[in-house]
Amino acid sequence: VSNSTNIMLEGFSGPTIKDSSILLGKDGGIMVTRGAKGTIRECLVQNNKPYGIAIGDGANPVVFLNRVFDNSPYGVLVMAEGVGHIYANKIRRCQLAPIVLAASARTVVADNQIDPTNNGVHCCWADEEQRVRPVELVQLQRLAIGDAVPEQRTVRQRLSDHPDKSIEVLIEEAKTARAVREALVLAETEGEEPLLVEAGVAGGAQKPP
Repeated sequence: VSNSTNIMLEGFSGPTIKDSSILLGKDGGIMVTRGAKGTIRECLVQNNKPYGIAIGDGANPVVFLNRVFDNSPYGVLVMAEGVGHIYANKIRRCQLAPIVLAASARTVVADNQIDPTNNGVHCCWADEEQRVRPVELVQLQRLAIGDAVPEQRTVRQRLSDHPDKSIEVLIEEAKTARAVREALVLAETEGEEPLLVEAGVAGGAQKPP
């Protein structure tokens, strides 16, 4: 219980917060910011204001198997440039929105059990002008694809660009992006220039004839 933020992770910190009760924070439950990583798992995050868990400024935590209940007005808040993998949490009884994502966030949101607010909101995102828009359940699938990495497309891009693309196509694109990243990491480790055979991939050699 705290008169400010209960837990603050920032900089190069990367601890694991597990099986803890984060209660009654008057300036938030858990804040992860300034590039911090870490894991938040199997915690009860309850009755905090104005959010249960917040992520911002390049932070990239793993947030899973938590109970995020009765936080007001937001359950999980991802601010500008936040990343993070938010999955398999139970998020309930939030005043305005269970999950709020900034347009520039690169968060992956998957397999959460979300109780909507009285207005039927499960998740919403805020554009650069701070206009808040609901994320429909079918759109929420687009935010579950791919990896929580700085190279991930932003929330705005995944929700607004190419709305006609099927989920299957987006999954295949995510697999390709992962393979490219893995090839680059392997090449860097071995001190070699990567050979990327996917057409149109910048920074690597084209497929030989």
